[in-house]
Amino acid sequence: MEEKKNILEIKNLNVEYSSSEIFTKNKYYCALDNLSLNIPAGIAIGIVGESGSGKSTLARALVRLLDIFNYNVKVSGEILFYTVDNVTDINKAKAKQLKKIRKEIQIIFQDPASSLSPKMTARELISEPLCNYFNLSNKEVSQKLSEWLELTGLGNIDADSYPRQLSGGQRQKVAIARSLAARPSVLIADEIVSALDVSVQGQILNLISDLKSKFNLTLIFISHDLSVVRNISDYVVVMNEGKIVEEGNTDEIFNNPQNDYTKKLLSSIPLVKFPH
Repeated sequence: MEEKKNILEIKNLNVEYSSSEIFTKNKYYCALDNLSLNIPAGIAIGIVGESGSGKSTLARALVRLLDIFNYNVKVSGEILFYTVDNVTDINKAKAKQLKKIRKEIQIIFQDPASSLSPKMTARELISEPLCNYFNLSNKEVSQKLSEWLELTGLGNIDADSYPRQLSGGQRQKVAIARSLAARPSVLIADEIVSALDVSVQGQILNLISDLKSKFNLTLIFISHDLSVVRNISDYVVVMNEGKIVEEGNTDEIFNNPQNDYTKKLLSSIPLVKFPH
């Protein structure tokens, strides 16, 4: 990997979930086990592993959503977020700091049907971060909305449509526009194409890649699909049972894997390139 300043440094991160079963109540299960990872600014880093490897837990930890998704969770370690003039441990951030961090680190979830409010139109969904994070007039919000609709290929939809009135691909584009409207420096994409038809996946991947370059984003791309990760990532991290088992430049990981688990993944999943 090229020498760049880190935008995120994860140090000895542990995440444990409590069991909800009656006979094992108060027993904790390890989701992330002493995980450490440096993420340089401006790269596309792919996080790959089987279901249950801890990928989505890591994504949620980076924006501190674990206590929202699960009240019975233990988190320890540091997640250091670097800005031009400051460094903040996300795990210790207070409410005001956390609001600033969540503007800078945005996340797109796997299923846009459940991550977008069904009671809000595309206009309202994309305008919300514009109103929350920027001091804009109604006219400026409307102008920015039109720009994001065009940038994400949604210029031909009725902005007053509700998510249920849009296709899966259109809903995910709304989610992308909504996240990027906050003008973050880091974008986390958590399995964003796995709920979409194969014919739409390539469109979304190309869109994310183009927008990443246009806005010089740090992209954290999480997927169990190695073919997707290979085509979008500069650097790859392989996870298994809450640990990083191997990491390196994309070509190194795919052409010369060192870990047995990585070799197993590569041998079991067909690699397909999405055309531009």
